Amino acid sequence: DGVSTGSSVRLNLNGSSNSDTCLFSNCIGGSGGSGNIGVNIATTVSLVRGALQFTSISGGSATTGNHGLMITSAGTLIAPTILCSDIVGGPGSGSDYGLYINGGTLGSSLLSNLIVSASSLGTGSSEIGIVVDSNGSIIAATSATVSLMGIGGGIYSGAGQGNNGIYLNSAILTSANGMTLTGIGGAGSLGLHSGIQINGATITTTSSFICSNCTGGTGGSSNYGVFFSSSFSMVNGTLQFNNVSGGGVTTNNYGVYVVGAGAAPSILGNDIYGGSGTGSDYGLYITGTLGDSTTNQIELTAGSLGTGSNEYGIYLGGSVVVNSGGTINLTGLGGGLYSSSGQQNVGIYCNGATLTAGAGGSQVNTIVLTGIGGVGSGGLHHGVMVEASTTTAINLNGTSGVDTISLVNCSGGNGGASNYGVNIGGNITMVNGTMQFQAITGGGSTTSNHGLYVGGTLIAPVILGTDIYGGPGVGTNATSSSGNIGIYVPSGGVLGSSVANTLRLTAGSLGSGRNEYGIFIGGSVTANGLTLNGTGGGLYSNSGQQNYGIYFNGGSLSANSLITLTGLGGSGTNGSNHGVMVDTSGLTVSLSSGSTSIVTFLNCSGGSGGSSGNYGVNFTGNLLMVTGTLQFSSLTGGSNSPTNYGLYIAGNVSAPIILGSDIYGG
Repeated sequence: DGVSTGSSVRLNLNGSSNSDTCLFSNCIGGSGGSGNIGVNIATTVSLVRGALQFTSISGGSATTGNHGLMITSAGTLIAPTILCSDIVGGPGSGSDYGLYINGGTLGSSLLSNLIVSASSLGTGSSEIGIVVDSNGSIIAATSATVSLMGIGGGIYSGAGQGNNGIYLNSAILTSANGMTLTGIGGAGSLGLHSGIQINGATITTTSSFICSNCTGGTGGSSNYGVFFSSSFSMVNGTLQFNNVSGGGVTTNNYGVYVVGAGAAPSILGNDIYGGSGTGSDYGLYITGTLGDSTTNQIELTAGSLGTGSNEYGIYLGGSVVVNSGGTINLTGLGGGLYSSSGQQNVGIYCNGATLTAGAGGSQVNTIVLTGIGGVGSGGLHHGVMVEASTTTAINLNGTSGVDTISLVNCSGGNGGASNYGVNIGGNITMVNGTMQFQAITGGGSTTSNHGLYVGGTLIAPVILGTDIYGGPGVGTNATSSSGNIGIYVPSGGVLGSSVANTLRLTAGSLGSGRNEYGIFIGGSVTANGLTLNGTGGGLYSNSGQQNYGIYFNGGSLSANSLITLTGLGGSGTNGSNHGVMVDTSGLTVSLSSGSTSIVTFLNCSGGSGGSSGNYGVNFTGNLLMVTGTLQFSSLTGGSNSPTNYGLYIAGNVSAPIILGSDIYGG
């Protein structure tokens, strides 16, 4: 070793200057064998007054375990100020750490200033800037400043892996005033170079534990900015991520990756990005659990710098949890490149996720999701996506009556087709609370860019939606779904259930071509009370047609009391822009018996343009009701063409009672 302490060392600086310093400088471990340490603290080293400074400390050479500054399990380093710069692990072949706290203690309640910068010159694997393991600890005074920066080693041409900037393994960090960690992953063709890896840590602070300017390394794949591979806990304070990104140029380079369980009273993050790889580079990736019953707030914004496919802003495959009165706010931005063939670059991707807010009681619990799809000519860039054949569980566990999950400002991406604002291909289940959709828009400039797509099952006690639009594409006549539809429930899709008290949705289309529907119902829609408002798209100057407000294609509606349908036809010079269209597949309506069971077509009007008629309501197919009343009120045909009927019936329409008033041709 360059310097090694074999018994307790007390250092005395007896001057009156605040800049008195005890300096360890240019200390280097030797060569030959392994374990050549620059400075080895194997006992207590204390300085009551002044600063203890380590500068240009390096481990030695040869094989492995050549650390720059090491504090063993019997070692403790105490001083009011401890400064470490240019602390490097030696140029060995593996496990050469810059700063290594191996069960020892750095600092005490007297420590007011700790600044560490350490790295590794090692060329193999596990060449780590800073390691704290085996219950090693860092302790600082109440008002202390603590800053740790670690840079991983390795070489680009080597086969190294696991060259992390900072590695915490059963570490104990105590600083009431918080601490800031910066980790930069190293290099090596086998990857797994994280900026910071936390494999078990207990953090005690009343302020913030900040992971700032962290980035994964280069070489191979799976280079993470911050990696929670095991448990992490904070009883007080805030866990914060600022400017964190994955590394690498291949695949699976995540910004923040949570495999274990990470919890703190408040968890915040912005500028979290997946790396600039070629596929599956997620900003925030959760397969474990983020938050617990002590967490009050989780607010995270993440995106992807990846240029290929499956470049998700946020991937939810585990659990996100806050306590009663808590808030979860997640914003995800998909990646990709306009010039690439990438597809399915999703803002927020849910694959078997569980979101839980509240643990009982009357406090209001809130979940907010915002997803913006990415780019790439392959399309399928959704704002928020629930993977097919999976279930995302939403638990709002309060008694306030106003617990809400809101999907807000979600939009599909650009490039290719089928870029949905929200794609529920799988199942979402809620027992309590309200699910709300607001400002949802399909993306893209081509076809099938729907606002809200429900191909799976969406169940909640209350479902509300406003400002839901199909994207500004150009629909075609290839299929009935090739337009840009506000809300699309295809055959097999299930929206609502018998436990849904209210289902009220308003949607339209920004599409400028054909089949630009406000609402398409081919599956089932069920609630105690149901209201649908749809507005067709199109342009006056374009040759679009069949831009319906609401289009029924063999779907079914079920309610205990009232169903209200309002459709406004769109525009297009080829006409047939109906307010509500029931095609030859028909519409099935089920109502509970009773005088209050009514289906009302209200304020429906045909659109404009074309040589063929724009009808207020068009029954080409059948509508059969066994119970209840069918009512038509304020129906009007459209304009700028002949045969604009208010109500057109070519199929069979049957109900115990049929009423109509204020029905006008256009």
